[in-house]
Order: sequence, then C-alpha cells, then structure tokens
Amino acid sequence: MLLTPYRYAAQALLANVSASRKPFLRRSLRPDALLTTDLPRLVSPQALETLESTMDGHGWTVRLQAGLWELTPVLTPPAPLGPVPPGADRPALRRLYSLLSRHPAPGDSIAPVLAFLKAEEAGPQPLERLCQALCRQCAVCLRAHQRLPGELLPYVHFALAEEGKP
Repeated sequence: MLLTPYRYAAQALLANVSASRKPFLRRSLRPDALLTTDLPRLVSPQALETLESTMDGHGWTVRLQAGLWELTPVLTPPAPLGPVPPGADRPALRRLYSLLSRHPAPGDSIAPVLAFLKAEEAGPQPLERLCQALCRQCAVCLRAHQRLPGELLPYVHFALAEEGKP
C-alpha cells in the first residue's frame, strides 16, 4: 500500500500528544488532503499549536476544516520495482500506465496523486474506477494538447509491479 508509510508517519507524530481519547486517522474526503483526524477536538489549543509546528517541521501541511485537521505530507514517489509484469487483472490501471509512459510530462498538481493513494488503499475496485476516470481525463488532455498528470507515473508503475508479486 502506497499510503501506509504516510499513515504510520502521521500516527507517530499524533501519538506524541496526550488526548482525551485516541484520535481517528482516516483517508480524507477532500481532494486536496491525504488524511484527516479529529485531534483538534481532543487536545488543548496549546498542545495543538505545538503539534502543528512539529508536523510542519516534518513536511506536513495542516489545515483546520470543520473541527478536523486535514493533513497532506510532502509526497515522495516510490522507487521503481523493475519491469511491469504482463497481465490484465486491472485493465484501467494498465491503460493509465500506458498513457502516462507514452506521454511523460510531470505536472505540478498533487491532487491526482492524493486521489490515487486513497483509491489504492481503498482496494482494487475503487482504484480501477479512478483509473478509468483518469484515462478519460488524459484523453481530454491529449485532444486539447495539454499535459497529462505525469506525476502519477511512478505510483502507477509501483501499483502494477506490486500486482505481479505473489
């Protein structure tokens, strides 16, 4: 799972604060954030301010939305795992990989990467649905001579290489 290291990092930082109960840490529903937590409802404002500066020092962007923290880390693309194995278990993921590898043009938006990380953790069906939508978006971009979300390529490659592992 591509999101797991970010989840563990956030949990480690959140564990440094004593709260009235253990805060939840979930995938964010917002497209501009990766994780969300209810920690602001459980600790004092001073402890929250200290933790926010700590998280900022570790590269996390923290935004308060409706009493919840929306967390976004600095994203680090996964290292390539070698060639993509043959197969058609996830055709939309393979189609997306093909499009992105034939038109490499890294963009500057992290929103597609955040969506991919969340969908990959949610399971094969959500990931396939997202990849289908991204393939349609890529087709529109190609017709309009615009950049594809090339920043997704290492993540898609990693997901496909993981598919071939026993």
